[in-house]
Amino acid sequence: MTSFVKLANRHSGKILTIASVQGCDIYPVPSCDNRRSHDKMAISQRQMREQSPGRSFTRTCRGIALLMGLAKAKNWILLLGFLLCLICSDWAHSANVTVFASGLNNPRGLTFGPDGNLYVAEGGAAGNLSTVGRCEQVVPPIGPYTGGFTARISKITPDGTRTTVVDNFPSSATSPVSGSSISGFADVTFVGNTLYALLAGAGCSHGLAETDNAVLRVNADNTTTVVADLSAFLKTSRPESKCG
Repeated sequence: MTSFVKLANRHSGKILTIASVQGCDIYPVPSCDNRRSHDKMAISQRQMREQSPGRSFTRTCRGIALLMGLAKAKNWILLLGFLLCLICSDWAHSANVTVFASGLNNPRGLTFGPDGNLYVAEGGAAGNLSTVGRCEQVVPPIGPYTGGFTARISKITPDGTRTTVVDNFPSSATSPVSGSSISGFADVTFVGNTLYALLAGAGCSHGLAETDNAVLRVNADNTTTVVADLSAFLKTSRPESKCG
């Protein structure tokens, strides 16, 4: 049975939500704000303008396709019209996006801090460590997992400069045949002036022995303190779990 844990930020109203599944492995509940990315990504700053030529062109294309449909045009013509609209939409979207910051490795949740900087949870790049033969594994084709210590949290200043807040945290990946999906730091949020993070890439069944998924507090000296050990909680609440 899936259990949910929430850490509420009463100051900003943001909530970290985590779903616990597969023993001691913790997965964030998917949302429209946290899309998985398996390659290094750049954060983009959208500069959308309601009256921009790109948006007008997109609306024109969609109108043409609609008229073609109403006129009961032949199927191949209608298909061509919709394809044209898709191409126009992509063109217009690209014309209104600029790179704000780069150098991120599987970015996940992000939040603005009270200092005005942007804080980004990064899943990392996993690694080649394996625990096959040491503990129960996630069954194929998703498993077995491999892992490393490549997850981190980055801070991005208003001019787009990236610096590391904390690093060398558990990061794991599913099997290559399933797409090598990355888990690491899943989300970040502030409670007052204090930064908190959700770590979701640890666990023996994720290729990283003697590591735990947890809610962490990032201290002023950039060290971390475990606020809630999620893996330990699962071991206690679900004695049948065999992960370490």
